[in-house]
Amino acid sequence: MMDSTGWREFKHHINFDVKYEKKPQVIVSINQLDNDKNKNLRINVFAADIDISGFDLKVQTWDDTSICSARIAWFAFE
Repeated sequence: MMDSTGWREFKHHINFDVKYEKKPQVIVSINQLDNDKNKNLRINVFAADIDISGFDLKVQTWDDTSICSARIAWFAFE
């Protein structure tokens, strides 16, 4: 995400190495974030469209927030 205004979303599909027998729980967390210190920080990070083979990792921001980079970790379990 670059310096901008309005609603922005980054989406990346994650495929599990092995398919689960049933839809797993997925936990996501931010473990590194670089943003413009002169702007408010607004960020949502979550797993969407989870199924037995993978999920969509979504990072959202809005208004004048400027995020230069973010590192996201995730963990899936039954």
